[in-house]
Amino acid sequence: MSEGERKPWEAKSRLPFEPSLAPGAASSGARAIVLVIYVVAFLGMAGAAAFMMLARGAAFTSPQVLIPSVGAIWFFVRILMVARPKKVGP
Repeated sequence: MSEGERKPWEAKSRLPFEPSLAPGAASSGARAIVLVIYVVAFLGMAGAAAFMMLARGAAFTSPQVLIPSVGAIWFFVRILMVARPKKVGP
């Protein structure tokens, strides 16, 4: 077979370009929207934990404070994962 010919078992591309199917390969606009959502969720969880601890007087180890604190930590980790620079190219 010549170089330009397609093998019969290879799928024909429907698009004039090859889409990027790598996980996490979203556009910068989509990454920015996800980042804003995670920041809002982080601030909400941290605010809920601070409110329960400071205004309501709950201990840090009580579930009313501990659960939103763990949620805030989880969203902070997600923020770091989304905001890190992506490797471009192979």
